[in-house]
Amino acid sequence: MTSSPVLAAIVEKSDTKPRNRREGTPLHEKVYNELRRALIAGRFQPGQVITLRRVAAMLGTSPMPVREALRRLTAEGALVVGPNRSVRVPMITVAGYTEVYEIRIALEGLAAEKAAGRMSEAELDRLQAVNQAFRDAAENNDAEGYLENNQEFHLSIYRAAGSTLLVDTIEGLWLRVGPILHYLFRDVGLVNAAVETHTPILDALRRHDGPAARAAVANDIHHAALHLTDWLLPKDSAGSQD
Repeated sequence: MTSSPVLAAIVEKSDTKPRNRREGTPLHEKVYNELRRALIAGRFQPGQVITLRRVAAMLGTSPMPVREALRRLTAEGALVVGPNRSVRVPMITVAGYTEVYEIRIALEGLAAEKAAGRMSEAELDRLQAVNQAFRDAAENNDAEGYLENNQEFHLSIYRAAGSTLLVDTIEGLWLRVGPILHYLFRDVGLVNAAVETHTPILDALRRHDGPAARAAVANDIHHAALHLTDWLLPKDSAGSQD
């Protein structure tokens, strides 16, 4: 069996050994969280098939917790069931992406604005370190590090807003678009430009300027959307001719 680089990375970064409930998170929850995090970070690609047995073998678990994780992710729209009951990452159209993009602008902007008035100096210093790791990954052509630190940068800000409902909703949106973020790394010019769009966000947060933080986050999302839409257009055209 050929191992998936994505699953290998999940194994390396997770501990899915069975444990007593009193000792920590149940195994099925850990598998779910690791797969969800990988989807949000863009470590899976649109159309990629995820097999229950391969995931179970890579994580060293029985199929049962993997089956439950895949069921939950399918119910959330992060995965779809295809022919022969195979589970795969859904494709996304320009129309579908545009809908999510517009909602992200509103909700992530709101979260950033709220966070600007709440983030401590310690939190801002940690965010600065995450952003530096993001920049380093871009310079070193490290796609996985780039995507994971981009995710951590954004979600750290949104969690600081102090609204669990808002963060859960935003993460649900990232579940739907995370897989296509992988394609951002194929454009070197975009990668370098994206690094710079984080700077105004940090500056606004340092000043505790909520409206400026909202605008900077919106600009960051818009910048990526321009390139992702260009990438999706040929896919849409090819699909309409099938």
